Amino acid sequence: MSKKTKLFLYLGIVAVILRNSFVYGIGWYRPQYSHTSDFISELSAEGAPGAGLINFFSLILVGIFIILGGIGLKSYFLKPGIQMSSIYLITGGIGYIIIGLFPCPPGCNMETDTFQMTLHLLGAFIATLSMVLSALLYGLWYFKGHPTVLRLSAFTLGCVGFLAFTALWIMFFYLAMNKSIIYEPIGGLVQRLNVAAGDLWLFLACLFALRNEKRTPQKPGEL
Repeated sequence: MSKKTKLFLYLGIVAVILRNSFVYGIGWYRPQYSHTSDFISELSAEGAPGAGLINFFSLILVGIFIILGGIGLKSYFLKPGIQMSSIYLITGGIGYIIIGLFPCPPGCNMETDTFQMTLHLLGAFIATLSMVLSALLYGLWYFKGHPTVLRLSAFTLGCVGFLAFTALWIMFFYLAMNKSIIYEPIGGLVQRLNVAAGDLWLFLACLFALRNEKRTPQKPGEL
């Protein structure tokens, strides 16, 4: 494993720690903010206390680190099929950067019809969908009995199922039900569980690659 690949894998781990430190650190000190009912976007909304820190450190910088972590994982898992998981991880990082560059307007009303809000929601959609697809591909390789991914079996399948369920949950309530049902009581909780599952996958995948660096394949197509 090259030094560059190892550095990128470490940055993938740092991304998880950095994002959660700022989101929960600033969230706990904001009056009347609830991690259960309020979305993370409300912490980064224009004019919100500490929004600049959230947008830069937990979205833009973290997005860059996720992209680099994805590149590192792509260098470790050389089988073409499983490399697609890392490519989706890279697009997820791009989604987080878009969210940070285009924070939602004050109040974070999802029905606000502005170009900035459209880009914000687009970034959130890209980030969420990419993490689901990335974990799903790892899960498919597990079912095929792929020896390396088999060692990640329990957490891989758990993340695949949980990410898919929470993504469908959010989409169902957003498209089919009154938005207050998902936004007010448990919207923030569902989002955080979704993000936590993706963070866990990224953290453990990078850690697995770093701990098994000596087993890195020597030729493309081998694992």
